[in-house]
Amino acid sequence: MENPKVYIIIVHFGQVSDTVACVESVLKQNANYEKIVIVNNSENEVDWKKQLNDQSGKLEFIITEANNGYAFACNTGMQFVSKNYNPDYYWILNNDTEVDEVSLKTLLNCASDKINTGLIGSKIYHINKRNVLQGVAGAYNKVLCVTKHVGKGETDNGQFDEGKFSFDYPLGVSLFVRKAFVDEVGMMSDDYFIYFEELDWAYRAKKTKWDVGICTASKIYHKGGASTGAMKENRNAKSALSDFHAIRSRVLFTNKYLKMYKPFLYLFLGILFFEMLLRGKAHRIKMIFRLLKNPELNYVEGEYR
Repeated sequence: MENPKVYIIIVHFGQVSDTVACVESVLKQNANYEKIVIVNNSENEVDWKKQLNDQSGKLEFIITEANNGYAFACNTGMQFVSKNYNPDYYWILNNDTEVDEVSLKTLLNCASDKINTGLIGSKIYHINKRNVLQGVAGAYNKVLCVTKHVGKGETDNGQFDEGKFSFDYPLGVSLFVRKAFVDEVGMMSDDYFIYFEELDWAYRAKKTKWDVGICTASKIYHKGGASTGAMKENRNAKSALSDFHAIRSRVLFTNKYLKMYKPFLYLFLGILFFEMLLRGKAHRIKMIFRLLKNPELNYVEGEYR
């Protein structure tokens, strides 16, 4: 494809400085793109023109009506682009990332080499330890009901560059998506507020002609968990929001795709019950029972709605 039209979507939530740093790194890309679309998913209004001294004229700003989750905000960005432009690709980035200056070029090369691959992930590094991996992809254990990041914590010595590793989904930190893939598979499922949305997307792709892949030459540097309190080393400090949606999304995913594995989900939640007790978070145990009864519930300002 000559001169593919790429639109970059960054969902803002949390620290303005994170989003600014992300956009500034994207502006340094040595490959052409059409627009950077910043989707403000925060309740706070931001004067982006003041925050970003953009001379390129490539920035667009949109605001979601309410924070209905990460997938909803990504979809809002893709819908805006498809309505107003003629994209070939979307590049969805977490706002607490910084990207290597050749990241987009390598993604385009990967997409060109693998024309049947519609959803492509990147290699993700810790932003403060730039040779240490957060992961190259994700894997889901149906029996244990847990996800893991392939390569997490490993020093990158090129051990994944030949693609000889198994995975189930690309990490949602960076998703390079063909418009044709979205047209056939659909957008992200906004059933999920956070967590499992990229796994769901990959599962739906399996039912079509499209493949899911990883471009290990594309390097993304990620802070991780700043908006949810999910990436803290001290598990006792894990936020209620993170606990709630880790349960909710797992229940939704199992109900949707893996009903025969429900006994393993119940076992997982039983173990979580005792873990919460040990963490001194007994008041959160009701989350488990409420979400088993109704996984459509949401958690807003400490209340179930």
